[in-house]
Amino acid sequence: MSENQDWKNKDQEDESILENEGGIPTWFNWLFISCILIAFMYGISYTFIFKNSQELEYKNEVTAHAKIQKKQTGKEVDLVANGKKTFASTCSVCHGPQAKGSVGPNLTDNVWLHGSTKKQVYNAIHDGVLRNFKQNPVKGPMPSHAYLGKNKILEIIAWLATVSPSIK
Repeated sequence: MSENQDWKNKDQEDESILENEGGIPTWFNWLFISCILIAFMYGISYTFIFKNSQELEYKNEVTAHAKIQKKQTGKEVDLVANGKKTFASTCSVCHGPQAKGSVGPNLTDNVWLHGSTKKQVYNAIHDGVLRNFKQNPVKGPMPSHAYLGKNKILEIIAWLATVSPSIK
């Protein structure tokens, strides 16, 4: 028994870290308090001295975005209008004039059988689709429309994005 007690006493004597030895250092307390004060002063000066607020920043962001949108709107409208024309002349035979579907599937709903990302839609239009076994009733194949070219296919996708909430 005495040997076990001797080992315990030696372990306790060698241990240099003891609990509750001195508490938190004073420099750390001052650092913590100064960080809180600096954050408080920054918040007050940002809001009241420099007259900045979340509402003001939001208005500035909306104004900047509106300016950019005005510059781009003309190009996007042309893209969508051309896409609608190309869709009407090429795709509406199977998908209907409003893309609601007839022989081909509905393109305005949330169910896209071959993917709804722009890349997947592009590939489906460009490469075509073999028999559509995923759809009930089973539909026939969609031919490749690679002859339209990249720009015309992208215009069709731009128009489809305006009528279908699923295209990402």
